[in-house]
Amino acid sequence: MMIGDTKRRDFEMRVLLLFRGSPGVGKSTWIRKHDLGDYVLSADQIRLMYSSPQLSVDGGEEINLTNDKLVWNTLLSILEKRMENGEFTVIDATNSKTSEMKRYVNLAEKYKYRIYCIDMTDVPINVCKERNEHRFPMYKRVPEQAIDNMYARFATQKIPSGITVIKPEQFEEKVLYRPMDVSHYKKVHFFGDLHSCLEPLREAIPNLELQDDELYVFLGDYLDRGLQHVSMIQFLLSIYNKPNVILLEGNHESNLFAYAYDLDDKMRSYFVKYTKPYLDEAIACGLFTKKDLKKLVRKFAQCAYLKYRDSKIIATHGGLTGMLRNLIFTSTKQMIHGVGKYADYGQIAMLFEKWVYSEYDDHLYQVSGHRNLDGGKIHYSRHCFNLEGNVEGGGNLRSVVFSQDGIEEYEFKNNYYKRTDDDKATQQKDEFKTNSEIIESLRKNKYIVEKKMGNISSFNFSREAFQQGAWDEQTVKARGLFIDNTTNNIVLRSYDKWFRINERPETKYDMLPKNLTFPAVAYQKENGFLGLISYYNGDLIFATKSVADCAENGKDYVDLFKRTVYQTISEENVKHMVNYLRDHKQTLVCECVCPIDDPHIIKYENNHVFLLDIVDNVFEFKKESYETVYKLATLFGLEPKKRHAKFDSWREFDIWYRSILEEDWENRIEGYVIEGANGFMVKLKTPYYSSWKRMRSLIPGILKHGYTNHTSALYNSEMNLFYGWLRDHREEYIYKDEYGKVKTKSWSLIELRERFYKELRKE
Repeated sequence: MMIGDTKRRDFEMRVLLLFRGSPGVGKSTWIRKHDLGDYVLSADQIRLMYSSPQLSVDGGEEINLTNDKLVWNTLLSILEKRMENGEFTVIDATNSKTSEMKRYVNLAEKYKYRIYCIDMTDVPINVCKERNEHRFPMYKRVPEQAIDNMYARFATQKIPSGITVIKPEQFEEKVLYRPMDVSHYKKVHFFGDLHSCLEPLREAIPNLELQDDELYVFLGDYLDRGLQHVSMIQFLLSIYNKPNVILLEGNHESNLFAYAYDLDDKMRSYFVKYTKPYLDEAIACGLFTKKDLKKLVRKFAQCAYLKYRDSKIIATHGGLTGMLRNLIFTSTKQMIHGVGKYADYGQIAMLFEKWVYSEYDDHLYQVSGHRNLDGGKIHYSRHCFNLEGNVEGGGNLRSVVFSQDGIEEYEFKNNYYKRTDDDKATQQKDEFKTNSEIIESLRKNKYIVEKKMGNISSFNFSREAFQQGAWDEQTVKARGLFIDNTTNNIVLRSYDKWFRINERPETKYDMLPKNLTFPAVAYQKENGFLGLISYYNGDLIFATKSVADCAENGKDYVDLFKRTVYQTISEENVKHMVNYLRDHKQTLVCECVCPIDDPHIIKYENNHVFLLDIVDNVFEFKKESYETVYKLATLFGLEPKKRHAKFDSWREFDIWYRSILEEDWENRIEGYVIEGANGFMVKLKTPYYSSWKRMRSLIPGILKHGYTNHTSALYNSEMNLFYGWLRDHREEYIYKDEYGKVKTKSWSLIELRERFYKELRKE
C-alpha cells in the first residue's frame, strides 16, 4: 500500500532496500537508473577494498573471495552505523540464502526499519548468463556454475518474514515518500513538545476527547522534565491506534524505547532518575505493561508529509532546511534532532525559506518543535511554525491548526510544573554552613590545595581537579580564596571558577539559552594575569590566585602586580582604596598587564591594571554592578573593564557569537567574558588568540628540530604560513652548545609574530 494512501497508518522513514537476483540480472543498472549510488553498500566494492582483482585459472581476472568473512563483517558494521542514524540504505548483493537475509531482519527489528526486497529472480537464467559473459571489467564475471547454484537457491530458499517483496517497477509507488492527502479532515492540529505536561493539553483538547473529523499530529518528546509521566503514557496508549492520530518521534522517545525493551545502558540518566521510577510503579500497579509500551513506540513516525487542501506541510520534531529528492533520503536522525546543532534553528528556518522560494511553491509549510532558543513566535517565519514553548518550565504548549478558514495559532499556559536540576543531585549550599564548617570541608577535599602563609591560607583547586573535571560546590569556589586562620574570615576572594563555551556540559552552546538569561553583556577579556587587592591588618594586601604578599617565597608575580599598581595610581588613589576596602570588606579583582616583564599572546604597548570586579569577602559569590565598578575604578585610578556589547535576546547573542568566530584573525584580543542577568558567566576566546596560543606551544619544537609532528594543529592559512616562515628563519634563533646539541636562543612570540607580519606584507 503506497504512502500516499490515506488509510495507511505508518509513517516509518527508516527503510532498507535489498535485491534478490544473480550476477547479470541488472541490479547495478537499476541502481544507476534511479540515481541511488550514494546510498549503496556493495559487497563487491568492499571486496575490492580488501584485495585488488587477481588472475584466474582461465587467464582472466576475478574478485578475490578469500576475505569474505571480513567483507561481510565490514558491510554489516557500516550498515548498523547507518541504521543508528536512520539512513536510507541499499544493499547491492544477490541475497540467495535465507540465512543471509535474516541478518537484516534482526537489525531491522533492533533499529525499527522497514525492509523492502526488489525481486529480480523472474529474469530468465539464460539472460543472466549472457549478460555475465559481457560484463566489464572482466573481474565482475562469475562462473556459470555460480549462477546455476543461485537459481537453485532462489527456487528452494524463501525470503524470510519481515521483508516486503516488490517488483522493480513498484519502487516509486511502494517505497518513495509522497504527501498523504488529508483534505477530507475539517481541521489538522499540530502540537509541540509535551514533556509529561498533560494539563495544558486538556485545555487545548477539552476532556482529551479527539474529534473523528479532525486530524491530530503530535511532534514528539512526550515524557521527561514534567510531572505527569504516567497519565501521559495512558493518554498516548488511548490514542495511538486511532486513524486520525500521528505520533512523531522526538529525541526523548529513545528513552521510552530503551525502557520498553530493557536496554538499560541506552537510557539517559535524567530519565532513569526522574521518569523511570514512575513508570516502574505504574507497571507494578497494572496500569500498563512493557508489551503495551513496545506497541506504542513502534507507532512513532519520524515525519508527516501532508497535503491539506491547497497546502503541503512537512512536520518533524527537529526541523529541516528542505527536502532532498525525496524525504526517504533524509536521515531520521536529522528529522528527530533537526539539521545542524540545537542552537541553529534561526539559520535553519532562514535556509528553509530560501529552499521554498527556489525549489518549491509558496504553499509549503514546515512545522517543528524541539528547539527555540531565541524565543521566536509560533509563526517563526513565513513558511515555518515553531511549536517549542518551554512547556515543562512553566511556559506554553504551542499549537497550530490548519482548517478551511486558514491557519490559527494557540498557546496554552502550563501552571503545573516543577523545575529540577538536570542530572545533578541536590547539594547543600555553603550559605547554610558556618565558615569553620566550609573551611574544614575544603581541607578534606582531595582536589583542593591549601597553601599556608603565616596566619593566611590560600585555597585553590588542584591540577588533578582541572584535568579530571572534578568541579563541585567546593572546587569551583577554591580559586583565589584566602582565609585568615585565626578568625576563619575571608581576607581575599576571587571569582568562582567559570568556563569557556563548550568546555563543560552547562556551557555547551546548545545549553547556554537555559543558563544564560537576558539581557546579557559581553566584556572584553584582557591578556594578563589575575591580581587581587583587599584590606588586612591596617593596610592593603595584594595577591595572585594562590600567593599573597605576606608569603616568604614564590611571590614574584605578587610583587610585579603590587609594583605595577603603585606605579599606576597616585597616593590620593591609594588613600581612597584603603578607606573603601576597610569599610566594605571586599576584594578588587584585577587583570594586570605587563608587556615587558610578563608578555603573553596579545600585544600591549604599556602596563595596565584593569579593575574587573569588586567581590564581597564572603563564601557565597556576590559582586558589585558594572556601574559601581566603573565609578570606583575612576576613584582608584584603575582602568575599568571594557563593556563590549549588550544582548537583549538569544537571537542577538547568537548573531554576535557567530560573527566573532567568523572574524578569524582580525579581532586581535584574547576574548570576551559573557555575563547573564542571572550572574551566569562564560568565556569566549577569539580565533586569533587561540591560534597563536597553540602556535606558541609548537615554536620550541620547531626551532629545536626544524619541524613539528603536530601539523594537524596548523588549522588555518596564517598558522601554516608562519610555520613555513619560522622554518626558513630557524637558524637565526638557535645555536649549538659545546657538545654540539641544538639550543634555542631567547625569543618572544610577539616579536616573532610582528616580524612575520612585516615580512609577509612586503611580499
